[in-house]
Amino acid sequence: HAAVTEWAGWLDLVALHLFITYMLLYDLAVLRRRSTRWFLWSFTAVNVALAAAFWPLDNGYGKYSIGTLLAATLIVEYLLARPATPVSRQRRWLWAAIGSYGAGQIVWWMFREGAAWCRPESPFQGHTLWHLLAVATVTLVFLYLRSERTA
Repeated sequence: HAAVTEWAGWLDLVALHLFITYMLLYDLAVLRRRSTRWFLWSFTAVNVALAAAFWPLDNGYGKYSIGTLLAATLIVEYLLARPATPVSRQRRWLWAAIGSYGAGQIVWWMFREGAAWCRPESPFQGHTLWHLLAVATVTLVFLYLRSERTA
């Protein structure tokens, strides 16, 4: 995390926004039958706006934007799961991704700075486990999106 600098924290947040908005806007494009051009313009505009909004660094609202985007993505995923939608996907990958993400959130909470399980001198670091679960989540989301079949 670049020696825990503010700009590195901002880049972490930008990366999370990029990941979540990709899935959300891609799903909206599929659901609304929008073009690739619409997706690319929307993805760029939304992420430039989010990056600019959070540039003041350390404003503490990043967790709310991530939570809101995740909730919106899950709502759109629910809408895409209906039989009348133009695509079908193997939902097991999505459920596994949600489980991995949830486990990662629990690990992060238990091992965050100042928490009872935070032991910087320990050879086992919860933050390492969090990163591994994040990799698993991204991989599972990839497998989920890759399983897409048009109806």
